Amino acid sequence: PVTDVEVVQGDTAVIPFGTGTYNSRTMAVGGTAVLRAAETIRAKLTRIAAVGLRARPGDVVLRDGAFVVEGSALSRAAARAFRRVEERIKDVVLDRVSGFGGLRVTRGAPRMTVAEAAYAAHLGHDIPLGMAPGLDETVFFDPKDMPAAHATHLSVVEVDPATGHVGLLRHVIVDDCGTVINPLLATGQVHGGAAQGIGQALMEWARYDEDGRPMADSLMGYAMPRATDLPVFETDHTVSPTKLNPLGAKGIGEGATIGAPPAVANAVLDALRPFGVTDIAMPMTPEVIWTAMREARGRASG
Repeated sequence: PVTDVEVVQGDTAVIPFGTGTYNSRTMAVGGTAVLRAAETIRAKLTRIAAVGLRARPGDVVLRDGAFVVEGSALSRAAARAFRRVEERIKDVVLDRVSGFGGLRVTRGAPRMTVAEAAYAAHLGHDIPLGMAPGLDETVFFDPKDMPAAHATHLSVVEVDPATGHVGLLRHVIVDDCGTVINPLLATGQVHGGAAQGIGQALMEWARYDEDGRPMADSLMGYAMPRATDLPVFETDHTVSPTKLNPLGAKGIGEGATIGAPPAVANAVLDALRPFGVTDIAMPMTPEVIWTAMREARGRASG
């Protein structure tokens, strides 16, 4: 169950090395490393469960949080015979080394939970011969190349010609980040990226005076988008998995940040075209838009 999973990240006491995240690669690179480590641990747990279930590893499957045996009656009988011989050898060796005569582990149960297999892995004495105890795995994944995500943005705006204020009426986003691992987080990434991109297009401005001092040295002078500045985003996904990692995942964190500014800027320019305005540098603040409209009218009248 998800309630049994604890994720620890950003703790230098448990993470040996990291270069940070960039290029929208957390799921594509880090997620693949997690997948491969989990596959290795699952394979080890399956072999351990096969010992307890007196079966071949190929006949053991994980279902609903427990390992069970599937396979033909002949293969199960052969596996049980082999396990009995292996168990006898291990028991004799254990008795001689430890001095605990008669120590035996109950085997052949119909199922073994993941927790029971993990306990056996750390206990160490009821695992396949030659296997090291524990379930710790470290996997590094270095991709041959980074996958490229893509998206389409459609923005509908309304410009007040008297003030230059831009009202964002609709913003539609359809992205393709490959395999969607967590739909809620993927949508949240799109919402956050679009909000940041819209802020860049319409209001966020790092200006400096003639002496090189920043004019926006606090949030009193640096405008950032608020919830009331944004519409209810309309989002959807197309899915075309990449072949550059086994998850099929592409980046998504930066996609909406890249797509939103030109969509909004093009919508504003489309609204201002009848007034003779053909180009405005971002951010398109009300003052900048009002000034551009005034200058366009002056050129038209002159």
